[in-house]
Amino acid sequence: MTTVEGSLNILWQNYPQPAAAPRYRLLFTRYVSPKGGAAQSRQAVGEDRLRSYLVGIDLTAQDAKCWIEQVHEKHTVTIPRVYMPDREIAAYE
Repeated sequence: MTTVEGSLNILWQNYPQPAAAPRYRLLFTRYVSPKGGAAQSRQAVGEDRLRSYLVGIDLTAQDAKCWIEQVHEKHTVTIPRVYMPDREIAAYE
């Protein structure tokens, strides 16, 4: 499996609405970009979906839990040195 190294920014978009299902905006930024321009983002709705996504891109379940806790504390977090699988890259281009 081929991967691309970069950072993953997670923003909790609707944190002021505690009764609503959490919506997270995900933005992957390559460390070395083959082209310029704005990067695309994707969305995850619900903590379970975010956890599943993070584990699906090869973070450990424990690491995913820690990053989600940080998102809930700070409303945003940047995960450095993420090795994004090629199968996920198209969603960010």
